[in-house]
Amino acid sequence: MYFWKINKLKEQLRTGTLSQSEIFKYLMAYIVLNLLFHVAPNASNNQWDTLEKILVFFITIIGTYFLYLSNNGSSGKNFLERYISLYLVFGIRFTVYFIIIGIPLCFFLNFYGFINLDNTNLVDVMVVTIAEIIFYWRLSFHFKGVANISTI
Repeated sequence: MYFWKINKLKEQLRTGTLSQSEIFKYLMAYIVLNLLFHVAPNASNNQWDTLEKILVFFITIIGTYFLYLSNNGSSGKNFLERYISLYLVFGIRFTVYFIIIGIPLCFFLNFYGFINLDNTNLVDVMVVTIAEIIFYWRLSFHFKGVANISTI
């Protein structure tokens, strides 16, 4: 199971050498991480939190459909295996990069009064929305990389 090396994972997906037990491990890790993020306590719950959850919901639906199309749609192969494993590995990488960029950005925005670290506001919602869109957009490149090579 890979947690960082997406190219090795993509190669196993291309060649069909990723076992069902490995796919199950990716599924379980995916479920656990998603649950941890969704049930994490929120210090405040205001209208911006509600808007953010609604936007993330729709971006996830649209983004997943976009990934399906990136996997060649109805003529694509192994969508679930690719979705679970690529989402997990890319998600870990994306989160690390987001934290590296996000922490300094957060301090900068807080220092200049654009955000309040105690409550969600419009800037927070915009950052999360943009990050979600970038996440699915970049993940689609990995799907296309696997789909296009495995159909040759």
